[in-house]
Amino acid sequence: MTKDLKLLIDKNNFTNYCQLDSIQSKCPWKKYEGLTTKEFIDKNFFSIKKHTNIFHEVIATHCLDVVFVEIYTNKLQKLYWFCVYYLGNDENGNPKYYIGGEPEESVPLQYSLKENSNLSNFPNSLKEFWSIHGIWDVALSYGKMDFNISFLSEKLYPEEGEGKVPHYTTLNTTGNEIGIADWVALQGGQVSIDDLGETDFDFEETFDLVFFVEEYLKKGVYFMTANGDVVLLLESYQGFPNFFYLCHDCGSNFYSSFWEYLATELSA
Repeated sequence: MTKDLKLLIDKNNFTNYCQLDSIQSKCPWKKYEGLTTKEFIDKNFFSIKKHTNIFHEVIATHCLDVVFVEIYTNKLQKLYWFCVYYLGNDENGNPKYYIGGEPEESVPLQYSLKENSNLSNFPNSLKEFWSIHGIWDVALSYGKMDFNISFLSEKLYPEEGEGKVPHYTTLNTTGNEIGIADWVALQGGQVSIDDLGETDFDFEETFDLVFFVEEYLKKGVYFMTANGDVVLLLESYQGFPNFFYLCHDCGSNFYSSFWEYLATELSA
């Protein structure tokens, strides 16, 4: 364990913590005991390597250490483990890290979401990622002394930003929070799909804006806030991807895939 990481761990009152060289039996990553940091990252994210290699490229390159931290979560009424990927300190001496929650092998679509949204199930890509980490938070250059784990353990929901993944138990339907008049990008027809070479849709000929708002946005799932805007999880709309970035005052967009959304902050 690096000196700086050891100091951070010692300052916090975590229930338990361990590292790759000696993983506690109840830790969900016990099977990776004895691996190096790079080997752990490669194996932990191996199942999604066919979709995106960014975890192997970014985390494996910059991660200095991995530590597993246990803390009680009121929301789940149990002890819960987080995996901390420690990337050292920034120029101001603040720790940089990624945080992953426990793997979630079986993720049911809650009854309230199924009844009140247009989702019939969670996208397979999202479930694939949850099977690796049930929460995903990124703090590249604004570290907190407890890795933000006290906030994550209470909310099971990262602070706002793109490329972050909340625990499935925290998701809620969008409802009537969204109206055309409040979203300049929708009024102007400024909607695109990232990385697919498409720009604006022709709202008059091919895109029924009112139907899109009423039947998709209002029946979507509130996934993440991002710089005051919102990322929505939707049933695929006319073949478009599931994740939609709804922006107040500039162009809104569909992410080309969940993997493109996930890589947004990592690749910045």
